[in-house]
Amino acid sequence: CLDERGRLFVGDCVGVNWNKAQLEAHPPNRVLMLEDKDGDGAFDRSTVFAAGLTFPQGACWLDGALYVCSPPGLWRLQDRDGDGVAEHREMLVDGFDYTGNAADVHGPFWNPAHQRLYWCHGRKGHRVAGRDGGRVHEGLASGSWSCKPDGSGLRWHARGCGDNPVEVDF
Repeated sequence: CLDERGRLFVGDCVGVNWNKAQLEAHPPNRVLMLEDKDGDGAFDRSTVFAAGLTFPQGACWLDGALYVCSPPGLWRLQDRDGDGVAEHREMLVDGFDYTGNAADVHGPFWNPAHQRLYWCHGRKGHRVAGRDGGRVHEGLASGSWSCKPDGSGLRWHARGCGDNPVEVDF
């Protein structure tokens, strides 16, 4: 995704085919930030915005933060000191299982009409609860989910909507 300054954020995988245990022991993947520093329309600078992620699959820039789905959940990443590296990392929603084959959490996608982040999860199983003490959702079905940008107001919108749903469109 792009931020308001035209910087491009890209999920970057190192090319290993690891299972869940290996990914959790040594999360190898990252999010890169690409910039056009001289204004010629070509990206000429690359920075590792966030390293040590299991498997980043989608990103959304919103209000100074990068939201990324990387198992086991939805992250908010922030560069608070302006050095191009996300030193503040917070998992907003946790509990989505995965095996390492990319059939897991995808997104998020911003819906301005509802003021919510939406994402999908494949049929790997999940046990998640809202940050604000909401209902626990548990099961094996795939589905689409949403929450507010602070992680509160968790909702499950669809169940069993395919083996590996990967996108929400508005």
